Amino acid sequence: MNDQLIINRIEKFLGYGNLKSDIWLIGIEEGFKGDENIDKRLEYSYNKEVIDILEMKTSDHLQWFIQNAHIQATYKYLIRTLLLKFENKSNPDKEYVRNYQINRLGRLSGNHALLELLPLPNKSKNSWEWDKLSTLPELQTREAYTRIITPKRIELINKKIRIFQPAIVIYYCGFFPYKPYLEQIYGTLKEIKDPTFGNEIILHTKYMSTNIFLTRFPLYSGRGIWDCMSKKMIEISNKKSG
Repeated sequence: MNDQLIINRIEKFLGYGNLKSDIWLIGIEEGFKGDENIDKRLEYSYNKEVIDILEMKTSDHLQWFIQNAHIQATYKYLIRTLLLKFENKSNPDKEYVRNYQINRLGRLSGNHALLELLPLPNKSKNSWEWDKLSTLPELQTREAYTRIITPKRIELINKKIRIFQPAIVIYYCGFFPYKPYLEQIYGTLKEIKDPTFGNEIILHTKYMSTNIFLTRFPLYSGRGIWDCMSKKMIEISNKKSG
């Protein structure tokens, strides 16, 4: 693989949607099945900060945006959060979520941005194949990649936060190992508890006019708890900005 494609993706590409929007949702990284042409993913995003989610024209990616597509496991939680924020819709049915995913998620003209903390698509957090695709030293192990690239990416995202000043930024990537890197930029993230979401917690701070949140990955929390946490994050943001 062309290392310049990889370096460009690391240094520039953030994800999908509208950076001028009120809410940014930031995950760990994109997934991929491993049977697609990964070069194409990097070519479609080359030299771009964000693109419309439909511009990533690989079959593995576009399967979620065709007619009658299956609801993607992570997307459904993010969509429910967006519906709470923009439509005050706390209990959308399955078809409403599916329609949102197919027609509205990650669009350049939309009301949100769907971004990734780490830039390279990967099968899972426990797998690593980039050492076979590149000789770059930071890609030889998952540990090196996370340690070296994470602070660079947080700083890149932070520069965009300072420019666009979204109302809400939700890092839904979990606390370890990302919390220390985030606190180097944003200061202490304070714990928020609420009886409606059991043992789950939200971490929060205010950075300029932006409310920064850190949560566990939604699949590990479950729908009901994630809905409660999303509602709480939106309530906090509304109070802080009101």
